[in-house]
Amino acid sequence: MRAVVKTSTDWKLSTASNSTGCQRHPRPLMMRQWKHLWPGELVELRRGNSVLGTAYVDDLTEDGSTIWVQLTNGLGRVLLHHEDGINIYTHRTP
Repeated sequence: MRAVVKTSTDWKLSTASNSTGCQRHPRPLMMRQWKHLWPGELVELRRGNSVLGTAYVDDLTEDGSTIWVQLTNGLGRVLLHHEDGINIYTHRTP
């Protein structure tokens, strides 16, 4: 079952525990190695300093160079390549 989606401002600033008991980082961490993302993980998509939106990781290639994400708010599924200029941020505890 998928967690209730919060707006990006809700989860970007939150320091409370989520439903799995993991602490979220007050500031998101950029994932340089996409192969370490988890299917179902909520991520933030950015280009430079601009936040493009949030998405759930759907699937990714073994080497992590290509990733499918399901955009929040019903905006569809998108294929991203590591060289597209999109940075992926997560609130996972390192």
